[in-house]
Amino acid sequence: MQVIITTSSLQNTESTNELKRQLSVVVDNQPYAEHFLLTWEPKVIRNLTNAITDFITTELARTIMKWWLETVFKTAFIAISAATWPLSLLKLNVLINNPWIICVDRSEKAGKLLALVLMDRVQGRRPVSLVGISLGARLIWKCLNELKNNNAIGIIENVYFIGAACSSKINWDEYK
Repeated sequence: MQVIITTSSLQNTESTNELKRQLSVVVDNQPYAEHFLLTWEPKVIRNLTNAITDFITTELARTIMKWWLETVFKTAFIAISAATWPLSLLKLNVLINNPWIICVDRSEKAGKLLALVLMDRVQGRRPVSLVGISLGARLIWKCLNELKNNNAIGIIENVYFIGAACSSKINWDEYK
């Protein structure tokens, strides 16, 4: 019996249920596999989601206000709005950068822990497939690095990345 571990950066109840529904195609096609949904750092993920949502809401309101004022006060407002553009970029850095860096760091730590669990053969000698979505894919990528560094070969059978939050310039031949 194969083991399938799925992880994502979607952690709240609604998104977890949605994730399970979307992955039901995989689950239904693998009736003889044991499926696990790995959740990690829900508070940190929620902070990142809130920061992105707040930023988008603020920038949307600012854009609508800017458009309205530009149509009313054409030239005078253009000079004022040009001066505020770097401020919104600075706000983007403050709102998103810190939660993002924390999430990336935690996903890498969780990936190392997953690798340790897999190397301990908690799942027995069964083949393991990993499915990662977004930062969950980064978590799995870190897990694969850790397995490679410890010469733990033959544990992982398949890996699926969906919207991976990692570099596309990875030499995948190193992981065979």
